[in-house]
Amino acid sequence: MYAFTYRHPRFMVDLPVDFIHAEGTVTGRCADISETGIKIRFPHALERNVCGKVLLRYAGRLIDMRARVVYTGSACSGLEFVCETSEQHEAVSELIDAVARSQPRGVVLTVDRRSRMEGGYLEAGYLEAGYPG
Repeated sequence: MYAFTYRHPRFMVDLPVDFIHAEGTVTGRCADISETGIKIRFPHALERNVCGKVLLRYAGRLIDMRARVVYTGSACSGLEFVCETSEQHEAVSELIDAVARSQPRGVVLTVDRRSRMEGGYLEAGYLEAGYPG
């Protein structure tokens, strides 16, 4: 049995992202983002627990933050932000606010009820957007 734990809202956004780690720099595309982490599509899978730095630009903001790979799949890897200062946490919050404001209004999001265990984390399926009516 799994205990329910609250997850921060995730916002779908397509942005270029660099992940700099000991093996080098990998460029990918952000699939979604929240205040606690980011899902990135990379050309190849990353190994779990690899630590590095995420560089992401959006609406004139630069996020330059440490992150750790918490799960990896064939198409995407999930990275957890490692906020070291209150300024970094605030920068992520401001980025999320900007992304949230850019999302279409009046959209109904439904969650695919099927879920799967991936990398030790229970992950809900992808969100599908549809307009009411």
